[in-house]
Amino acid sequence: MIISVELFTKSYQAELSRENNEFTMNLTPESMARLEEYLRVVLPHYIDMPEDTENLTLDHLMKLANDWQLANPDQSMTEPHIKLPYLFDVSVKEMLSQLAEANNVPMTKVIIQLIDEAYERVVINDEAL
Repeated sequence: MIISVELFTKSYQAELSRENNEFTMNLTPESMARLEEYLRVVLPHYIDMPEDTENLTLDHLMKLANDWQLANPDQSMTEPHIKLPYLFDVSVKEMLSQLAEANNVPMTKVIIQLIDEAYERVVINDEAL
């Protein structure tokens, strides 16, 4: 049976099964990937990360997040909000919102990806904008 589980203020899909009077719960592969991405974004705002963050496993990230949560029981981890210094036309904002929703990522991340792609085309590949 698929259930929704909240971990570190976000909901994830998990498969719940019962065998020999024991329950087991396993996050779906998609949920595990989303959780790892979320923790990589959020944790640096709450703790001093180890130097080699790229090689941290999901297990290590979860231990770091759990340790922080146990040390701060009255607080919750939240994704950082970035205020952009410019405004978008309503149609552009709607398109970005739909794109973000379709990819299940924050709108800010979509904008950052677009900027990164444009930077790579212009600066790295020396193409016209």
